[in-house]
Amino acid sequence: MEYYSASMLKLFNDCKFAFKCRYIDKIEGEKNKYLIFGTEFHDNIKDLTSTDENIINMVKSLRNAIKDRKIIEYEKKYFVLIDGYNFIGYVDAECKDHVLEFKSSNRKWYERDVLNNIIQSTMYQKMTGKKLEYYVVNKKTFWIQKITLEYNKKNWEKILNTIDRINTTKKYNKTNSYKCMYCSYKKICQK
Repeated sequence: MEYYSASMLKLFNDCKFAFKCRYIDKIEGEKNKYLIFGTEFHDNIKDLTSTDENIINMVKSLRNAIKDRKIIEYEKKYFVLIDGYNFIGYVDAECKDHVLEFKSSNRKWYERDVLNNIIQSTMYQKMTGKKLEYYVVNKKTFWIQKITLEYNKKNWEKILNTIDRINTTKKYNKTNSYKCMYCSYKKICQK
């Protein structure tokens, strides 16, 4: 691989077949309603242009929560060489001492949700040298949950281990889990 991203590593851990479809076979995945909604939400954070009332209320709530943050740049791209590997990432917003990631959810985040995003948080902290804060916006109540994560060296070692597994994997098995219903490659997988 010429570079590694958080979404790439997460997909490899979730399902090697979907990983192969996307990153080796270069098959464009099908966009589902969750991906479309999340994209629209993110696209409107800086410049609110949506006509969707739910998106408008979520963005207004988020903007209110981060109004005191001195945001330097939105959708900041990082391309960094670390430990012999190229990493790429787009942080939602960059401040002087923190990077911010915005998520939408139907419920409060719990430990499992944080752990599900540990690759992204660890990678972004390593790439930027800054702490990471998640702002999770509830889609129904517009309530904001702020989660600050500390860098953890053991998690970085797990990322490097995942990269080693990516580079040595020859068999890309399908995974059967609840995540399949959200997968962009489920139609291909079901064949």
